[in-house]
Amino acid sequence: MRRARSHPLNQTQYAILDEATSLVPPDMEGLMMDNATKLGITLLTVSHRSSLWKYHHMILHYDGQGGYVL
Repeated sequence: MRRARSHPLNQTQYAILDEATSLVPPDMEGLMMDNATKLGITLLTVSHRSSLWKYHHMILHYDGQGGYVL
């Protein structure tokens, strides 16, 4: 916890978002993603929303049977 507090958001290079936009409207979702991009933050996003795909360069899709498609 101490390390997280001593590392300001404006210096963050990577962020893992696990269902971070599941309860926000689509316009706010876009603002969140655009803001992270403007700050140069690389995102690893876990989500069921296909609307997030446009904000990513690679998509890892699990097929529900133990396999995946990149």
